[in-house]
Formats: sequence, structure tokens, C-alpha cells
Amino acid sequence: EACVACHGEQGDGGHGGGPTLVGGLPLETIVAVSQAGRNTMPPFGRAYSEADLRDVAAYIVEVLAK
Repeated sequence: EACVACHGEQGDGGHGGGPTLVGGLPLETIVAVSQAGRNTMPPFGRAYSEADLRDVAAYIVEVLAK
């Protein structure tokens, strides 16, 4: 839910200023940016556990990027 507001349901970006997540970002990069934030993206490291963020990153890499 937190991701969809800016990145869209399919991760294609353009919603609320979020860039596309489709296209092969490395899992570790997604986790790091999710935890610490970047540019206009707020950090989610306090709101979600690292395991939760890794699960979301795995979904992005394995499902959305294909």
C-alpha cells in the first residue's frame, strides 16, 4: 500500500512522482532505498522490518520486473 501511492500497482511509476520499479533494480538497492529513503521518497526502515522490506523487494525483482 505504501508503495502503490507513488509507484503504481504495477510498479510503472508516475504516480505521486515515484519512478518506475520495472526494469531490473538490484534487490539490495531496493532494500537500501526502502530503508533510508532517497530524493522525495521517505524512509520506511522504522515503519517496516528489514524482513518485510526484503519481501517487498523480492516481489519487485521477481514479479514486477518481468
